Amino acid sequence: MAEPEGDLLTAENQEQTTQNWRDGVADEYREGVSKFETPNDLAKGYLEIEKLSGSKIKLPTPESSAEEVSAFYDRVGRPANADGYELPRPDMPEGMTYNEDFEKAIRSVAYEAGISKAQLQALSKAFNEYQVQEYTNFNAELQRTHEEGERVLKEKWGAKYDENLEVARRACKELGDEDFTNLLVESKLGNNPVFIKAFHNIGMKILNDTLVKGEGGGEKKDEYVPAYKDSPGMYANDTSEEGEKARAWFKAHNIEVK
Repeated sequence: MAEPEGDLLTAENQEQTTQNWRDGVADEYREGVSKFETPNDLAKGYLEIEKLSGSKIKLPTPESSAEEVSAFYDRVGRPANADGYELPRPDMPEGMTYNEDFEKAIRSVAYEAGISKAQLQALSKAFNEYQVQEYTNFNAELQRTHEEGERVLKEKWGAKYDENLEVARRACKELGDEDFTNLLVESKLGNNPVFIKAFHNIGMKILNDTLVKGEGGGEKKDEYVPAYKDSPGMYANDTSEEGEKARAWFKAHNIEVK
């Protein structure tokens, strides 16, 4: 009978050796190490697991110190300080300004909360886009309201539209100062038809009771005086009898009507 070849003996010996080292492993662990052929393979696998475990980020707990929590924030992408956040600014529509103070405040809050650069960039982008859209929508609605109100006033006032508009402007000028005027311009409230109508009503009372009757300027009581003698432009295109009389009065007083 021929002797077994050397390679066969070697394979059998290796199999026996593998089985022998596993014999020393407790039953509950034997299945877990079955994929390792030798103790060296097991040791190598363990070291790789240790390496991976050491690279994992440990989540802080309520018992973690402030230093541990801060270290965790740094590892997940928080910049070195609040100025380290890179926040791109949106294209601002005309009339809208970027809020520098808000950005400074949100940087500080984000740093204390441990927010990463990428997270704050995403939040800032979403917030800015929302603000720009809200501003755009507001102005569009303001313009729509103005156009609709202007249409209604023109239908209601007809040929008196320009005249009544001048009355409202005069009343606004008489009652308010420069700050008031600037506020109307900046807020665009001065273009609001409701505001115009209200000041027209006020203007009619003021012009009749004060600006006209109280400013006789020495004229005789029976002498004709235009109802709006301080607003000659209101009579430039007035074809009524009152308009003709007013233009004649202004001409006699060397006042240009235009």
